[in-house]
Amino acid sequence: MPTIGKVKELIRTVIKNSPDVSVGLWGAPGVGKSSIIAQIAKEEKMRFVDIRLAQFEPSEIRGIPQIKDGVTKWARADFLPVINEPTILMFDEFSCAEPSVQNAALRIVLDRSLDNWQAPPETRIILAGNRREDFAYINEPSVPFKTRLVNFIVEASLQDWKVYAKEQGCATQIIS
Repeated sequence: MPTIGKVKELIRTVIKNSPDVSVGLWGAPGVGKSSIIAQIAKEEKMRFVDIRLAQFEPSEIRGIPQIKDGVTKWARADFLPVINEPTILMFDEFSCAEPSVQNAALRIVLDRSLDNWQAPPETRIILAGNRREDFAYINEPSVPFKTRLVNFIVEASLQDWKVYAKEQGCATQIIS
């Protein structure tokens, strides 16, 4: 398994070269999955939209139904990007979300669309979550779903943590 530092560079390559491909990032809690995506967004000067999926209800992803002229339409969730600017839309804690919430996010992740919303071309979609072997509470995403992503499994690295801690201004006594 690659370390968090190596995965960071691999994800950067995917988001630069394969704009329509969604990325799955899987690993133990606290290994730095969310942090590296936020770092990539900052370094690449991209807007970062961090959706903690485990805290949502399906209707918050899908939208609330509204009736207009006898037709049901869905009110778009306000976190979905509408302006074509470089953006990372991250569904974090994906594996902790209830299956109904995962299913609500499925079309966004796989098709880059939802009803009358289409992801702008500059939007990149990334999921992050834990695995069963991490002893975290998870609702395992379906195999067909996971096979439609570029998936990276990451492991912790003391060397990567030292680099991160130094960048964050952590005292050298703690790092050593």
